[in-house]
Amino acid sequence: MISWFDYSAALPALLAVPSILAILLLALRYGQHFGLSLSGESSRKLVHLLMGLVCLSFPFVFSDPAPVNFLALFICIFFLVLRLSPKAAELRKVLFSVDRFSLGEMFFPIAVATIFNLASAPLYYLVPMAVLAFADSVAALVGERFGSHIYRLRYGVKSLEGSLAFWLAAMLAGLSLLVVCGVGVSKAILVAILLACMACVVEAISFGGADNLLIPVSILFVLEKALPLPEAALAVQVVIFAGLTLAVLINKERSSLNDGATLGSLAFLYFVFTEGGVAYLLMPLVLLFSYKRLLPRRFRYLSNRHGGAAVLCFIPVLLFLFLPAFQSLLAKRFQPYELLSAYGLAFAIHGAIIGSAHISLTSKRKGRTLLLIINTFKSWSLLFLPSFIFWRGTTIDLTSCLAALGGLLCVFAATFLFACLTKAGDVDERLSRLRWFKQGALASLGSFVYLMAV
Repeated sequence: MISWFDYSAALPALLAVPSILAILLLALRYGQHFGLSLSGESSRKLVHLLMGLVCLSFPFVFSDPAPVNFLALFICIFFLVLRLSPKAAELRKVLFSVDRFSLGEMFFPIAVATIFNLASAPLYYLVPMAVLAFADSVAALVGERFGSHIYRLRYGVKSLEGSLAFWLAAMLAGLSLLVVCGVGVSKAILVAILLACMACVVEAISFGGADNLLIPVSILFVLEKALPLPEAALAVQVVIFAGLTLAVLINKERSSLNDGATLGSLAFLYFVFTEGGVAYLLMPLVLLFSYKRLLPRRFRYLSNRHGGAAVLCFIPVLLFLFLPAFQSLLAKRFQPYELLSAYGLAFAIHGAIIGSAHISLTSKRKGRTLLLIINTFKSWSLLFLPSFIFWRGTTIDLTSCLAALGGLLCVFAATFLFACLTKAGDVDERLSRLRWFKQGALASLGSFVYLMAV
């Protein structure tokens, strides 16, 4: 059992951090009597920046995660009391006077503890926390002061000026620390570009202060994947990310995704590429570019009305990227082509449901089953067969034909169930999160059944 006396050397730091925070809050609250007057957003970001700088010292002060975890818990409780206690009304004005809902002050200490626990070396902690401290603060202040080119998200608005400031600050912060920590300049530039791009996307789609957690986690992910790679492979990743960004933006008007969901799809595509390579990237790209072609003609005029739920419903299919890591725990060891086929089947089910979301089997309209069959075959041909033949090749035998037909039946069964569970005349239901939850669940279930069958 670890005794708290083992951490006596870290006790001054444990006391210093909350003391610095309290002094800072008091100075910002009562500094107006001495000519210091800041807006609510500026006060929040000044606290964010200065406490971020304090947290950058943790790898040099603490050798064990336990004190950091304790400190994060204490700060969370402190902010909770500050938010709820009537006696803290004066200090509450420093952090909670902005006109939007945010739990950023709670996510920040959680992020510090999470990254400290996950980081395998000081560099992997310092870079995410430095980007969070500097880039997030710069983006908010630049956006507040100079933001004029607005793009709208489900939970608010962002400015292109603020996002550009975030990218530049993240790039410079990451590059500086990477070079100081001994990474070669050319490699550091490539890694910094990747982490700045990913962090910028995550910052743009986050809401409610969750960016304080999601930004450092996403940067840690990029560092873990990018730093071991040679420079040539990093250059390829930068080109791929740029190509994905261009593809998503060009295709924006052909999809029904809003601005936030479009950026979310970019993060999804990059994650798929880093984990699964080109083979796994093909299916989501095909679905992205063929989305409106899968819809009936009368629905192809749809505006960008679908939000983040339309992207989140695809997350369960990422399970196929991780199954090889758990093969020893499974009763059956899957071959690469089996995983890829089941992965493609999940996208085929999504495609068939997208084309059939307007169909309800509870209505009396004729030809409903025929439409389901047509949509099933179209999506199966477009999204399942390419992944099916990727590893198997074009060799035709009885086993291959039966497996392909089994995939067709799974796509039809999942689409049929969706039509049974949907009131097609209810537009709100077709646009709701529940619709995407059902679609994601049926796609995952269908692909899992197929994987078990083959």
